[in-house]
Amino acid sequence: TIGIYFTGDDQLKANYGVSKYNKNNPYLTCTKRLKITPKKITNIKYDLSVANHVYDCSFDDKADVTLSNVSFGKDELCAGDAVSLIVKSATLTDKNVTGSETSTKIVLELVGNSSGNYLLELNNDGIEIRDTKVLPAVLVITGVPQAVEHIYDGTTNNAAEVSLAGVSLTGFSCDDTASP
Repeated sequence: TIGIYFTGDDQLKANYGVSKYNKNNPYLTCTKRLKITPKKITNIKYDLSVANHVYDCSFDDKADVTLSNVSFGKDELCAGDAVSLIVKSATLTDKNVTGSETSTKIVLELVGNSSGNYLLELNNDGIEIRDTKVLPAVLVITGVPQAVEHIYDGTTNNAAEVSLAGVSLTGFSCDDTASP
């Protein structure tokens, strides 16, 4: 509601009027809603670090990202507004062990009671950091291979025969499998 009313002496108020003015209700009602545009945050500093990732056959939200030293520039936030910067998602661009670095796509987000009043001016596609390595997952071998008895047969074949019965591998991710 927008209030428009006269102040001053009664004779002055009597000499002038405003359309739809009612001395008992001096406020005019505005029927059109005002749109408040979020303030763009353009001056923000932060540090991001990405830890290496152990293979687990997945992509989404698996990168271990640390966001620290967040500081908003002077006059970026209105006094009293509660706004924080967080990592919304962090996605590896390649889930496989390659021996070289892979990229991590990071999307940041503003949160807090007043966050809807602000717009983060960063690349909407996310920030890409290329220093993450996907490390091999560790498999556990259980059981002991057994040597099979070899009977002398007069040849120079010295190859030993080994039985892997009772030996198994554990620690696979998803549907990955292998035999010892």
